[in-house]
Amino acid sequence: MQLGLSIGVNAPGGVAAPSLPPIVLAAAPVIVGDDTLSGVLTLQPVQVVEPADAIVTRQWLRNSVPIPGETGSIYQKTFADSGADIRVLVRCFRAGYAPRFAYSNTISLVFGGWFLDGAMILGTPGIPPQPTVTASIVEV
Repeated sequence: MQLGLSIGVNAPGGVAAPSLPPIVLAAAPVIVGDDTLSGVLTLQPVQVVEPADAIVTRQWLRNSVPIPGETGSIYQKTFADSGADIRVLVRCFRAGYAPRFAYSNTISLVFGGWFLDGAMILGTPGIPPQPTVTASIVEV
């Protein structure tokens, strides 16, 4: 037995609602950068073919969860990204067109070490403990 589901949208009076034309991108969104925790990831410019004046927004995601405040084309990697998958959700809007949502490629960041001013921090991300200083007085 085969089951199917058909959903239709009707405007008032039983007339089918007109479908909106899609927003067309020249290519899928692409981020570039390496899989280390240092440095940045960069979203390459998103080219909208039709309509050229569509509004484009970006949201960086860590393990598919929005990273608060990260909506630019460049993302500075942080301790929290250790072992995470990073990608960007691009949204395009324009009156008279169906909204367009597209995900970039994913960059999986390595888990572990972080370089900070020449010191290597291993294991879970965090700040290394303060060094201890000892002194002794020697009588001569």
